[in-house]
Amino acid sequence: MKRIWFYIWLVFSILSCDMKKTVDVVIPAYTGEYVVECYVQNGKPVSLLASKSISYFETTYPDVINSNVVISSNQFLDSLFYRSFLDKNTYLDTFELKTFNYRGKKIVNEQVGNKLFLNIKNQDGSQIIASTSMPMVVEIDSMNYSYSEESKKYSLKVLFKDNQAVSDYYRLIVNINGNIYGARAIDYTFTDQNLLTSKGAVITSYRFNEKDTLYATLYHLTKEHYDFMSSARNADNANGNPFAQPAAIKSNITGGIGIFTGIATHKDTIIIKKK
Repeated sequence: MKRIWFYIWLVFSILSCDMKKTVDVVIPAYTGEYVVECYVQNGKPVSLLASKSISYFETTYPDVINSNVVISSNQFLDSLFYRSFLDKNTYLDTFELKTFNYRGKKIVNEQVGNKLFLNIKNQDGSQIIASTSMPMVVEIDSMNYSYSEESKKYSLKVLFKDNQAVSDYYRLIVNINGNIYGARAIDYTFTDQNLLTSKGAVITSYRFNEKDTLYATLYHLTKEHYDFMSSARNADNANGNPFAQPAAIKSNITGGIGIFTGIATHKDTIIIKKK
């Protein structure tokens, strides 16, 4: 009997103990890397975003001010000019919904396969370099749509020609009635390994309505651009922030992280009408 009372006393003694304990966790200082996104597209001046990566608990990316940024090829040379994020006339890509803080003045007109070079000299003496090439435009051959009696919605089919002899990488954006990133818009990145024949086709889910105007843009990506987008998206899904610490971003930038790439796009439009 005494033994039973001893165990009861022991249990109450344990439960009455203060189990809370404050632990001080020392978080090591984080040194940000330079982050660069630079896109070269025929018919447009070059746009570049320069910033720095941040620690997990930070939310604001620092601006990289007044770096010497040069884009060159065997037939092209341009210095990009800085403009602060706080400037109301900052460089904004209204289609991609991206803001850039450097932009060139010359219009790009590069041949397919031409090698392009990026050279950045920063105020702290550091240097960032990268190279890329101009991809070929892959045209949208046609677009059509089909109707589902069950969902009362339409599906879009986008057709294009893929070169099966080489590995190709694509991005398809479909926006609706000028709504770039609405709930029904499409932003799909894929490789030609998903395609069974050279007649490439992307078929969406049943998500569109009668009288919708669909604007399709097919990007032919470099492999480096595809790898960067895929890894940034994976890191974003994991952390909620693609450049927060830690982030396994696949980069083609030396002296920082990010992407320098040529861009090749083709656009088409279709209006959904009742058949």
